[in-house]
Amino acid sequence: MDDHTRVTWLYLLKAKSDVLQIFLDFLKMVETQYKTVVKAVRSDNAPELKFVNLFKSKGIIAYHSCPETPEQNSVVERKHQHILNVARSLMFQSRVPEEYWGDCVLTAVFLINRLPTPLLKNKSPYEVLTSKKPNYTSLRVFGCLCYSSTSSKNRHKFQPRAKACIFLGYPSGYKGYKLLDLETKSIHISRNVVFHETIFPFSSRDSAGPFSDIFGSINESLIENDTKIVDSNIPVVVREAPILSEPPTVVNDSVNDSHEDSAPKSVPTASTSRSKRESKQPAHLKDYFCNLSRKGVQYPLSDYMSYDQLSTPYRAYICSVTKYSEPSSFFQAKKSDDWIKAMNAELQALEGTATWEICSLPSNKKAIGCKWVYKVKLNADGTLERYKARLVAKGYTQQEGVDFEDTFSPVAKMTTVKTLLAVAAAKKWSLYQLDISNAFLNGDLYEEIYMNLPPGYTPKEGEEIPPNAVCKLKKSLYGLKQASRQWFLKFRSTLLSLGFQQSHADHTLFVKKQQWQVHCCSCLCR
Repeated sequence: MDDHTRVTWLYLLKAKSDVLQIFLDFLKMVETQYKTVVKAVRSDNAPELKFVNLFKSKGIIAYHSCPETPEQNSVVERKHQHILNVARSLMFQSRVPEEYWGDCVLTAVFLINRLPTPLLKNKSPYEVLTSKKPNYTSLRVFGCLCYSSTSSKNRHKFQPRAKACIFLGYPSGYKGYKLLDLETKSIHISRNVVFHETIFPFSSRDSAGPFSDIFGSINESLIENDTKIVDSNIPVVVREAPILSEPPTVVNDSVNDSHEDSAPKSVPTASTSRSKRESKQPAHLKDYFCNLSRKGVQYPLSDYMSYDQLSTPYRAYICSVTKYSEPSSFFQAKKSDDWIKAMNAELQALEGTATWEICSLPSNKKAIGCKWVYKVKLNADGTLERYKARLVAKGYTQQEGVDFEDTFSPVAKMTTVKTLLAVAAAKKWSLYQLDISNAFLNGDLYEEIYMNLPPGYTPKEGEEIPPNAVCKLKKSLYGLKQASRQWFLKFRSTLLSLGFQQSHADHTLFVKKQQWQVHCCSCLCR
C-alpha cells in the first residue's frame, strides 16, 4: 500500500517463500511505470519480510513495528480490515463458494482503489496515482449471472451462441471480464457478455449440486428483448433464461474501455425472510452423531456390546482413545503448545540427521509438497505418553524415473517370524525387541529431490532463507515412494558390516553364527 496515494496492490501467494521474488518484481514495476523508486518500507516482524540484503542493495530503509504492537503499522492493518469487509459483502450477496475467495478479494481491491475517500479530498487512489478519473461504465455486480458469446470457430449452426457464466472480476491486463462457466466449471476471459445483475445463481442453490435447476423453460418475451448484437459478426442469443415474475434488467456490454478506468456502482440486494428459525447443532458436537432416544432403533448397540468383561487397564485405554483430540491441519495444531513442541522435536530430529539442506529451487526442477500428520500416543493403561508430529512428503506427486526408481522392499514372511518364536520358546532362548526411532530417516537418497518448506518452518537466528527456498532432501523421508526400500538397504548394509550373513532361503533373514543371533527385518527380533 502506497502511503501517499493509498493505492493498494494485492498478490496471491502459493507459498510464503515467493514473497521475495514478487516484491522484487513490484519494485521493478514501480520504477518502470511511475518513474520513481521506493524509499522506505514498513511491515510487521514476519521473518519472510526481512529483506536485509535486498534493502541494502536498493538503499531502502526498513521500518518494523515492535513485537505485539500492530498499531504501529496501523495504515495497513486498517486497510486489511477494509478489504475483508468489502470482500465479505461481495461474497454474502453473491453466495459464491469459498473456493473463489481469491477472485472476491482481488475484486474488492479493484473497487477500493477506485472509491473516493475523504483522506484524498474525495478523490480515488487511482485518480491521485495516475491523474486520470476512473471510468465506471464497465463495472458489473460480482457473482451475477451473465451470458458469454461462444467462439464462432468451434461451433456449428445448431450449437448455442452463448453459455451461462458467473462474473468473477476484472483480469489484469485484459479489456474483458473473468467468467466461470456454469456447466464445465472452467474459467475464461471474454469481452462479449450480457449481464443479468439481479440474478445470483449460487444464492438459489446448494453450491455442490447441479446448475440446471436455476434455469427454467425459455421465456420468449425475455429472449426477444435480450437478444442483442454485441459484435458485428457474433450475435449473442440469451438461451434458457430463468422464469421470473418480472423480467430482469439486462445490460448488453461490449467492453470499450480498459478496466484500469472503472469503479463501483450501487447494487440492489434481494432480501429474503425465513418463517422459522433454523436449529443449529453445537460446534463441539459437529463430529458426532447424536441420538439419545432409542425409539425406532430395532437393534440398539448397547444391547449387544458391553465393557463389563474388559480388564480395568484396557477399559481405561479404550475410554481414553477419544479423550485427546488430534488436529487435522497445521493451522489447528499451531494453537496448542503441546503440538508446537512435538513439531519442533520432529524438526530437530530431521535437522540432526541432516535430512535436508535449504537452497533455492533450480529453474528446471519442481518441488513436491509436504504436510504434518499428528497422532496422540497412549500407554497401555490409557494415560498420555506423548504427542507425536510427523512430517510426511507428498510422494504421490513424484514421477517415476525422475524422482525415484525402485520401490520394492523385501520383508520377512509371518511364517518365518512364527518359526523363530516357536524355536526360541522350545530352546528357552531369550528374546529382545529393538525399536529404531525415525527409522525411515536413516535411508540415504540417491535421486535429486526438492521439497517445499514445512508449514511453520522458520530459520534459526542469524540465518536467512534464500529466494524461492526449498528443502533439498539428502535422506529418505516418510511418504516418499522409495522410503521403505532406502531404509531396508541401510539396515541390510549395517547388519552385514556387523558380521551377519544373509540367508539364501529368506532374503530378510540375517544370521550371525558365532553368537547364534538371528535378526528379522520385519519385527527386529533377536
